[in-house]
Amino acid sequence: MQPSQVQYLVRRVLKHGQRAWIPHAVYQAQLQTNLNPEVQDCIRSLYGRAIRLGPTAIWESPELECVWQKLGIAEPSYWQIYRYCKHLEATDPAIQSKRAGSLSIPRGLTSLESFIGSVRAPGLVCQVDEHLWDGRFVGRNGKLIRGRVHIGVLVCVATGAVLSTVTSVRTLTERDYMRLLKQAMEPKDQLKLIHGFVNDWDVVAKPHLILSDRGSIFVSQHTMEVVCDRFQIFAERAPPRDPEAKGQIESIFTWLTRKLAHRIAGRTKSNPRQLGDTYDSAAEAEKAGITYEVFQDLLYQAIVDGYMREWDERRGGRRYQLWRDAVEQHGVQQFSGSRDDLILLLMKRLNRKDGSARRYVVHANNAISYKNRPYVCPGVFEALVGKEVTLYVNDEDERVVYPFHEAAYLGTPAVCRDLTGRTPGWTLQLERADHDREARLAAAESRANRRQSGACLMRSRRENQLRSERQQATRDTLRQDDENKHAELMTPRDRLFLRALEAVHSGASQQGVIPRDGDRTEPGLEEPFTPVRPPIVRFVNDGQADI
Repeated sequence: MQPSQVQYLVRRVLKHGQRAWIPHAVYQAQLQTNLNPEVQDCIRSLYGRAIRLGPTAIWESPELECVWQKLGIAEPSYWQIYRYCKHLEATDPAIQSKRAGSLSIPRGLTSLESFIGSVRAPGLVCQVDEHLWDGRFVGRNGKLIRGRVHIGVLVCVATGAVLSTVTSVRTLTERDYMRLLKQAMEPKDQLKLIHGFVNDWDVVAKPHLILSDRGSIFVSQHTMEVVCDRFQIFAERAPPRDPEAKGQIESIFTWLTRKLAHRIAGRTKSNPRQLGDTYDSAAEAEKAGITYEVFQDLLYQAIVDGYMREWDERRGGRRYQLWRDAVEQHGVQQFSGSRDDLILLLMKRLNRKDGSARRYVVHANNAISYKNRPYVCPGVFEALVGKEVTLYVNDEDERVVYPFHEAAYLGTPAVCRDLTGRTPGWTLQLERADHDREARLAAAESRANRRQSGACLMRSRRENQLRSERQQATRDTLRQDDENKHAELMTPRDRLFLRALEAVHSGASQQGVIPRDGDRTEPGLEEPFTPVRPPIVRFVNDGQADI
């Protein structure tokens, strides 16, 4: 043992006594304070109030001033009160619960390994949370989408397997949480065909208990009615400001960020200095052209073919194999109802155009009009012409809608043949919003320019004449510049030929006056001048010379 380690052990023994020799022991150092017991009781009562007073507010409070004046002692310093408040927050469970705003005293710290070991059955305890994707993507038109992608994940604690995941360009709402539950309780064969991941995603279960944070989408009244009353699932909330309570799902978000988000174009990172000054996230995203559909494929492939196939150090096995072994050994709770009942978890649409019925009606052409697009269902809508139906829609894929008539599912979804792709409707809305924004900017610029150019109509006659003269002077200047530029490119012989031609037009050739070398000397003319015979010119009726 090194001398520094020996000195450290000696200091720890002198400070904590025999408890310092206990390996991995958790203990608190005794607070050395000379505060009066009545002052300590006053600080404890003030620090445990619901309004959460800080050390400064307690030090300046009139209640504490009355106590030390009544006792006739010196006023305690700020740092004495600060240290005592922090000591109470670390050692007093009642103070901890009141400062945290919880209704009960929080449980002690539990390691993730011991918590995972206490849960054996798959799907018994699940965790759910929302994650902000650290990257950008573009629309089908190649332009950057202004919104940021939000991801929702539901994971099994016992095996670490991902039950479901959903994405949205906006903050997740209650209907996104319902889509998350629906995906967890139904087979995922269609997702494999759509997103193209190689391995099977056979993780299907009805959760027994779901641990979430205090987000509004997880604790709302509608969510509690669906989760607790309808599906008989226990909903538990994690302590506030305690991410360790949901350590399993936080580790998945860390894995996605490090191994996927920060390795593709358009990444942003929380610290821009790590990317460098020359990296532009928006420009790189537009250059790569990663659309929302490509992003979804990358996400699902990373989860199914990457995360689920990796080795889990805590559990000692691959996650997909751990799920299969746990299901074979302990079994798993499945949704016992009809798969059609899970469609009710999707968002119910109302017809805003028809204010009286607020329902969709099957038209004479055996189709339903939804968002100005026809949806057909051959063999089903023929008997429902003129009758009202209710539509349930999945925001991820608006190519199909699920019609209900008299609270019963018709059995076959209605399909829109105009939508050949699987682009969600809200991405089209964002692209349309970008187009509208650019159209408004272009219209404003055009309107300002037209106002500026139309101001000349309000000028006087003299101002218009001056403007016309300036325009003519500008034209003369430009023409003179063109002539000078053309003259610079001419050779000496071309200049002599041009002077002879001008003399012919002026009538000098009829008097025998021809420019000689001694009359006008051209700069740059090095060879002796020889008389140039004037060209024969014939005049036609239109007054133009034909050479």
